Amino acid sequence: MTNRKTRKEINTVIRKYLGYSNLTSLKFNGIVYGSLVAFGMAIDLLATGGLFSVGTATLGGLGSAGGLISSADSLIVNRKKPRTNAAGQAFECAADVHDTLEKMESRLRDSFKKAAPQGAAGRYKEDFLLLAAEVEQDAQKLSPAFKIVAGAPQDKYEFILDAGKRVTLAQACTDMKQALAQKKQTLYEKKLEDLNALIHDLENTDVIKSKKKPPRP
Repeated sequence: MTNRKTRKEINTVIRKYLGYSNLTSLKFNGIVYGSLVAFGMAIDLLATGGLFSVGTATLGGLGSAGGLISSADSLIVNRKKPRTNAAGQAFECAADVHDTLEKMESRLRDSFKKAAPQGAAGRYKEDFLLLAAEVEQDAQKLSPAFKIVAGAPQDKYEFILDAGKRVTLAQACTDMKQALAQKKQTLYEKKLEDLNALIHDLENTDVIKSKKKPPRP
């Protein structure tokens, strides 16, 4: 059973990736259809003094029917169902949670495609690592909304960034960090070589050579 703060965090994560959530949609529909019922009753009171009227029949009927349909649809969508991801994990969650996890994985894959090729700019690798950290944090907030029942690991949702090579998010992050470290080391070594070459050139200029000659007796 999730508390109010946890439900709010889950709802925020879902809206972040999908742009909507079933909870906010249900609230919106309640306001719309409830307003129709209230408006129909207002027409009834103004026109007939509380007797049954066309306003109540039409707007009230539409509001009630819409509310029932919306509630039924929400119950169906929010019902947890068995699902399987690309990592082979079996888990149970509602439709919007499943869509959110897939959206997370899609964003990671798009970023990974830019960062993974040999020779890719370092900023793509840095962008990927930032996105990976953000997604992992959001997935942790979303975790109370789904339950892993089979597959490994059991304690967290496994994102697969390359289905053919079975590259996991953890593996991708390790590779990116190593590539960035090697790139920085290469740049450092190049700068060091350039500096040594400059020192060598300076030491071999005529001015420096003359100053280094021992004084005449």
